[in-house]
Amino acid sequence: MLNSNYSITFVGDSLTVTAKFLTLPFTADDKQYDRGTTAAVQGGTLSGVLSADSSNVSVDSSKLSGTFANATVGTGKTVTIVVASGALTGSAATDYALNAAVNPTASITKASATVTGNAISISQGSASGTLSYTVSGLVSGDSGDPFTGVTCLSDYLNTDLAGDSRKVTCSGGSATNYAPTFVQGNVTITAPTTYTVSYDGNANSAGAAPTSNTFTVGGTAITLPTVGTLAKSGYTFGGWATTISGTALTSPYTPVSSLTLYAVWTSVPTFSVTYNGNGNNSGTAPSTVTFTAGGTPISLAGVGSLVRTSYSFGGWSTTSSGSALTSPYTPGASVTLYAVWIAVLPTPTPTPTPTPTPTPTPT
Repeated sequence: MLNSNYSITFVGDSLTVTAKFLTLPFTADDKQYDRGTTAAVQGGTLSGVLSADSSNVSVDSSKLSGTFANATVGTGKTVTIVVASGALTGSAATDYALNAAVNPTASITKASATVTGNAISISQGSASGTLSYTVSGLVSGDSGDPFTGVTCLSDYLNTDLAGDSRKVTCSGGSATNYAPTFVQGNVTITAPTTYTVSYDGNANSAGAAPTSNTFTVGGTAITLPTVGTLAKSGYTFGGWATTISGTALTSPYTPVSSLTLYAVWTSVPTFSVTYNGNGNNSGTAPSTVTFTAGGTPISLAGVGSLVRTSYSFGGWSTTSSGSALTSPYTPGASVTLYAVWIAVLPTPTPTPTPTPTPTPTPT
């Protein structure tokens, strides 16, 4: 427009054009437990791109990443999206920016671990003992047994025969990050093991040791023999021991190998019985005798040559003024026996009988 009174002068100015924000939806893949927190994520279709730029802006997927908060198995776990610089590419990329990502969710599922029943070898007729298992196939970096509650059973019976096929089968159990895959273990049944138990008289002075026993593993325990004909002078039989100077075993006895058992001999105590004349005037007390505990009681000695004036012999006592013991006598320790003397009263003098005076005969 022209105006005769004015002239127009144009002055330029600057205009700021800001980037247009685009929305990029994200999804994350479920994964199996691997000790890591990395999640595989994908970007969807950009929304908000001007139609004129539809072929001039795109997303570089290598710039997108996601992480779980931890590596533990779980469902619906949040995946935190990280968009690196330069995620938008193309000739129009600088005209756009991405809105803050909305974090998707995904699950970490359990990894598989193999639980194998441990193979066992059993002598026919024996008990199977404790059954166990071994865990393998854990994720690198994990070790040990992650499971609780695993139980193992066997179809073996102690009536099974050598060569029969039997298995160890495990089941149950749980773990935070693993699911078990079970593999059976083999049970090998071998011919029964037998042990020989021999007997030694252990310096016996008479008799012969019992004959040997044969014990089959898993069978009935051995009832240990009695003394039989064995004897050892001055000793009593106390059982059987695994060594020459050992303690007697309890019967019945279950051996764990072939072995020799030795007679246990207990020394029999002996006691001395000594005689004391206890105030005798002459003669000699009887000789000392020896008593073996458990033996025949002692027949106490008679007076022998002992004499005590004005006394008669009344037996033997354990004290110098005690009562006479009953014979035979069984001492409980070495002892001195004292003669028992009974005072003899003097014989009274008889009163003379007067001689009668003869009556005269009449003449």
